[in-house]
Amino acid sequence: MRRALFALSLILASAAPPQAFGQAADAQATPSAQLRTIARKLMASGSADDAARAADLLAKASAIDAQDAATLKAQAELRELQKPTSEAGWKVLVDITPFLSFVIVALGFFVNSAQARTADREKREEAARQQKVDAEKAARELQAAEEERWRQAMALIQKSEDFSPAAAMLSTFQTGTHAALARATAVTVMLNAKKFANFNDLFNTFMEPVTATNLPQVLTMLRSVSISLVPLNSKAWVNGQVDTSPLTPAEADTYALLLRERSFLSAKVAPVLREPRGPGEVMDLSNMGLDNIDLSGADLRGFMAPYTWDHVNLDGADLRGMRNIDNTWPFSTAWWHASAIDADFLELLIQRAPFNPAETTNTNRGKSAEDYRAAVARLRAQAASAGA
Repeated sequence: MRRALFALSLILASAAPPQAFGQAADAQATPSAQLRTIARKLMASGSADDAARAADLLAKASAIDAQDAATLKAQAELRELQKPTSEAGWKVLVDITPFLSFVIVALGFFVNSAQARTADREKREEAARQQKVDAEKAARELQAAEEERWRQAMALIQKSEDFSPAAAMLSTFQTGTHAALARATAVTVMLNAKKFANFNDLFNTFMEPVTATNLPQVLTMLRSVSISLVPLNSKAWVNGQVDTSPLTPAEADTYALLLRERSFLSAKVAPVLREPRGPGEVMDLSNMGLDNIDLSGADLRGFMAPYTWDHVNLDGADLRGMRNIDNTWPFSTAWWHASAIDADFLELLIQRAPFNPAETTNTNRGKSAEDYRAAVARLRAQAASAGA
């Protein structure tokens, strides 16, 4: 019996964990320690049954200790496994911190740059809008000033009987919205001028150079001057020639001025009339006189014939298809040197203006009776051939 108790004492001593001896207070709190305490009490009774129960309790305590040890070991291993992962995460975070800082700075710079560009664009757009508003305002103010200036000019022209203020005022409207009106008004002022110098100055200001564009306007002026001459011509036409003695001094001055203006305007339109023209492009020369001009080689086909041809060079001019021929009268003009004339117009010219050795013409070809007869024969043959 004593030997059995001694053996249980050895088992109890060997089964107890080492920390149980140094940490008694902690051991008493664990289930295995409580089982061992009960086993020692049973062993102290000396009973064989108590000894058996004590041995069973000690076995359970050992099992509990083994289980606790396994749990502690597993927890320790788990902590070891988690610790390197956490440190690696912090290490990665530390490694990429400079890159993240660069990205943040770059992103801030990009955002600031975009905002700056947007602000700059908005400033430019606002400046452009303001510039447009200012330009429109300036244009309106300029237009208003121009309207007022034109109104004052017209008032001055209507009140003034002197040419100089009107011409000076009109010359300031050569461009702008009133240019066309100023040009038309200048024509009226020109046609009422009392001196040729004034007429000439205003013409040079508003009508030069004469081109195909403004030719109709110059022809209108020429027609107006020619029509103004008709009553004076009738009064001064005595016995088949010009005699200004029936005219009053004022009429004589007007007559001389109008003749000069007509010659001046005729010379201005002549170069344009000689220029090549497009198909179907014709001019109305009716009710106007052409004086002292060169229309040699001109293509006058289909034109409305002028009222008078006075000292006009028609060498090589094409007069076919001319209209208004019943109202045209040549004077001192070698019409027979034209390149071609329709038969009816030819016979009318032969009747109205045959060769006269006493007349002077500005033709560059022959001026003899023989030359006239040969030219007429040529034109008649040509007209007959065209009509056949």
